[in-house]
Amino acid sequence: MKDSDSQASTEGETERVVPYGRFNVSEYRTLAYFNVDEVPATTDVIIIGAGPAGLALAAELSVRGVDFLVIDRCPRVIPFSRGVTVHTKTQEILERLGVIDEVRSRGVEVLGERLFVEGSCAVDWTFSRVEGSQYRHPVALPQNDLEDILIEHIIGIERIKRPFWIHDIKVGKQPHEGVSVTIQPYDLTEELIEHCAHGTPVTGGGLPLIREPTTVRGKFLIACDGAASRVRKELGIPFEGKTLPFQFIDADVSVNWGVPGDIDGATRWNFITTSTGIVCCIRLKGSRWRVITVRPLALAEEQNVLDNLWNPQSPSFEQLEELLDDVVPGTELLEVQWRDIFPLVSRCASTFRRGNAFLVGDAAHCSPPLGYQGMNAAIQDAANLGWKLALCVRGGASSSILETYDTERRPLAENLIANTSRGYQAMLKAKPNTWALWFFTNVLGPLIRPAYMNEQLTKALAMTDISYPSSNMLVGRPMIYGSLRPGQRVPDALLGLVKETENVRPVRLHRFLASNHFTMILTVCIPTMGEGGWISQCCDPAACLEPFEELLAPQEANPPSTETRLGRTMVMLVSLAVRAMQKIGCATDSPWGGLRALLVLSPPGKASLTPSVEGGSLRRVLDQIKQKCSATIGRSVDALPLDLVWDMEVQLKGRLKLPLTGLAYPGAWILCRPDGYISHNGLANDQVAEQHLWLSLDTYF
Repeated sequence: MKDSDSQASTEGETERVVPYGRFNVSEYRTLAYFNVDEVPATTDVIIIGAGPAGLALAAELSVRGVDFLVIDRCPRVIPFSRGVTVHTKTQEILERLGVIDEVRSRGVEVLGERLFVEGSCAVDWTFSRVEGSQYRHPVALPQNDLEDILIEHIIGIERIKRPFWIHDIKVGKQPHEGVSVTIQPYDLTEELIEHCAHGTPVTGGGLPLIREPTTVRGKFLIACDGAASRVRKELGIPFEGKTLPFQFIDADVSVNWGVPGDIDGATRWNFITTSTGIVCCIRLKGSRWRVITVRPLALAEEQNVLDNLWNPQSPSFEQLEELLDDVVPGTELLEVQWRDIFPLVSRCASTFRRGNAFLVGDAAHCSPPLGYQGMNAAIQDAANLGWKLALCVRGGASSSILETYDTERRPLAENLIANTSRGYQAMLKAKPNTWALWFFTNVLGPLIRPAYMNEQLTKALAMTDISYPSSNMLVGRPMIYGSLRPGQRVPDALLGLVKETENVRPVRLHRFLASNHFTMILTVCIPTMGEGGWISQCCDPAACLEPFEELLAPQEANPPSTETRLGRTMVMLVSLAVRAMQKIGCATDSPWGGLRALLVLSPPGKASLTPSVEGGSLRRVLDQIKQKCSATIGRSVDALPLDLVWDMEVQLKGRLKLPLTGLAYPGAWILCRPDGYISHNGLANDQVAEQHLWLSLDTYF
């Protein structure tokens, strides 16, 4: 809003903002949110913190129809924030949420990273293109832009209440005990705006509160309130690790200097180190740069950085220009759109759950910004927890499914912290005549040049190689030798969707997975098509209308033909999906969960033309398979959302590494979780794999 949109009170009264309004202070370039009305007494999920973690979780719950409330203590006076890189795996999450096009239109692709030492380029890394994903490179997008997209397109501003002070937090241990939070709004005064914008001290012993405290009750409480988490402290969860003796100064600026800028509409990260300091920077759209520099942290402040009220003074315009000029001589700072200061924390909570409360993002783990993965890890935390909460709140799943959040996400956070802490300290030490500089120049630079090494490092940066262990029933044991195992991410693949009105339409696998549901992929490998086409023969509904038990029974005396065996394999796989749907629920009836199925016909070798079918389109295959299933397992198959696709480039079978060879191993199934990871898999008619699947589903549903 413009300045004229703000509303001032009469003389002698405190300046206020109308509810849902924005208060523009042109001197600071700030916007203040004031939304303290219509706070509900009850909700399903209470989220503390309206940063990327809290908003990502709110978006996950919103698309699943779960009631929630976001509470934040800050009026968000500064409309800019720290994170600036959206990696490939996070882009896939945003595609599932339906906002990826907006994200990519506002951002700019990042092609690589350079390390400069004393003005010379020691490492020039051009990222490999991430295979198995539509999003081959990171995107530079300021965190505040991403937050705005989530609010505008999914959440809605009315569901975010701020600014509020938290008086009391109560968290039950058992699911029926729930949680409660007692809150009271701040008065949006000039003093509060000054405090939030510049860290100015508060007079009179504290910020003014208005109205009476109110208590909100819910089923679950999610702490997304940052490294200095009030909720984590109230729960008594240790935040193990250390605070490194540095402060980071983060700013968006317009600047004249000698750092390379855009590359054909894309950009690169630049890490510049000299004997006088370091600067990390990336050019955003237009003349805007994000710059990060470092200065020592005063000993007196090391104990205060995890204080919820710690709000240090940012450097002045002149101080920031001097810090940049020390590293890049000749720097002329033209404008500072925003600046902030934050500590370099390397810590992880000892547990991400206590009773009905959970820690997400920086409240659970903080790491140095090497690889720019902090915001991405927070959003991926939310993606892991969101669908599980929805199943508990709306889908009737056992609350034991929530235990998997800690077992899956905390080991990854601990590993990220360990790697980034070592790497960042090494980069800080990369000065002339040091072992660190020698390593980067003589070892790391040559090491990343081979295509294989570049690909592996790029996958690690993209976070597409993250996997979950088989330490709980939600991630099964590997049941297909040599294939992608349960717990790994499902890669993207180009498929041909069979429609009623046309033969096939190209579509990506991730578009099918971009939903709130479990997806069961049913793959059948067909032999080379002979005269007349195999499909018209194996899908003759008269061929397999025996009772289901007889259909599956071995017939050693009269082995079934190739066509009959393939037809039976499809019936078995579809029947398996129907049984899974009866436990998990139907996707069309359950926006918070449920199951859908995808029947994939895959040629045995290389890419193949779409086969012809006698008497109609390829859609006839799906119709006849459903007819067969109806004759063997009843009309329950009609409730299963089932699509038929042709693996025209053999990408799905190849990227999932399925060892399907026609008659020996004609089919397989893969159960994909709502967050895009493999839950269970097995070959067609593998009774052991199926029993393990039923044991898992019986545990949680």
